[in-house]
Amino acid sequence: SNPSSQNLRIKNDGAGTLNYELMPDASWISVNPRTGFSQDEVKTHQIQVDAANLPSGTHTGKISVQDSHAANNPQTIQVTLNINETAPPKIWLSTGTLSFTAIQGGADPPAKSFLVRNSGSGVLRYSVDCDATWLSVNPGSGESGGAERSHSVYVNTGGLSAGTYQDEIVVSDAHASNTPQRINVSLTVTTPPTDNSISVSCNPGSAPTNTVVSFPISIKGNLNEISVFGLDLTFDPSIFEFHSISKGTLTGAWIGVDGNEISPGTLKIGGFAGSANPIPVASIGSIVIVKLKVISTASQNTQTKVWIQNYIDDIQGLTPSSTSTTFTYLR
Repeated sequence: SNPSSQNLRIKNDGAGTLNYELMPDASWISVNPRTGFSQDEVKTHQIQVDAANLPSGTHTGKISVQDSHAANNPQTIQVTLNINETAPPKIWLSTGTLSFTAIQGGADPPAKSFLVRNSGSGVLRYSVDCDATWLSVNPGSGESGGAERSHSVYVNTGGLSAGTYQDEIVVSDAHASNTPQRINVSLTVTTPPTDNSISVSCNPGSAPTNTVVSFPISIKGNLNEISVFGLDLTFDPSIFEFHSISKGTLTGAWIGVDGNEISPGTLKIGGFAGSANPIPVASIGSIVIVKLKVISTASQNTQTKVWIQNYIDDIQGLTPSSTSTTFTYLR
């Protein structure tokens, strides 16, 4: 098929009115419209080529822009048409955007990756470029006859102040039909968190016998990544019995979050990220949800507390903002 048309813009750069005609010297070049006029405004003309009856190779021609009254008459535009025997390669990218978040003065966020492959013919030999000093890609080039090639993207936040940074990764091959292709990259650097807290709550806050009550254990604004944790949860065994433990909103992809009742009313709870991502700095959400079943036959409106304590591993430095939560028994 013929390539897409290209635009030629013409403007009178002198006085009066420019009345001009565009005259191609090759039959495979067409211009629309062929004439125009301009006082000082820009006029656009479409240039189209027809490769149907031409052999493979490089073809050259020119378009002459003429007005006998113009001081610089005529002006010439060179036209080159390359016809390949086979279809060109085409750049395919797995994504058009990548986003990173980091804490000012903290660790760099984990690398991300994107895939490149040739979705056209032949062999795609491409380069990968970016301008920002905080952004890098490895490897910086590749080759594909159709297979996907993976590239890792890294950001270096050292010395960056809080704010949002933008750049783009440019994938190009001069012989590709759609070169270049771009991936927009954004980096958000936030100020260091100040909360660094852990807490426990209950839902519902009051209920009768046989109700299963959820006790999310949550963190807010952690100063360090969390990839493993442990703690104890204690409750009154005359009010509750252990029902189950599930992963929290921040540990859903982790290898495991579990717990055991080591004595009546005491649960030993732990979690391990394994191959999943650790909880990043400044996160907000639950790390584990404990469910207890109400078994009490106590008096109406009896209140009891559920406690968290004995934090170990990556949550050891968290500040308890609410070490207990109060539940009210309803008969």
